[in-house]
Amino acid sequence: ATAIFRSVYYCRSFNMMSTLAIAGNLESELGTLWMAFTTLWSVFLCGAFYVAIQWLAFALEIGGSFEEHLYTQAVGFSGVIFCFAVMESFKSAQPNRSVFGLFLVPTKIYPWVLLVVLQ
Repeated sequence: ATAIFRSVYYCRSFNMMSTLAIAGNLESELGTLWMAFTTLWSVFLCGAFYVAIQWLAFALEIGGSFEEHLYTQAVGFSGVIFCFAVMESFKSAQPNRSVFGLFLVPTKIYPWVLLVVLQ
């Protein structure tokens, strides 16, 4: 029940809010067609990256049998949102960004700092 609640309500609602905040700015800069194209290649790129990580973990014998790696599930649009965040930070003219109001980091590394802090 907890996994269902987390994947259905928690992850989807936060992903929708993040997508609205980040993708709205990108779409106004890129245009709707290029934003759709960017979303599509990001989905395939993130999926290929995930499969490559699973294959590498199996090849290095990390985590069990081939079936365990084959049937591992991943829920979410988070990789695509991270791609949007990286693109948005590289297009930004601001030199620094605030991380939750606690400290400033250079805009170019902002998504990576968020990745580390949120994990």
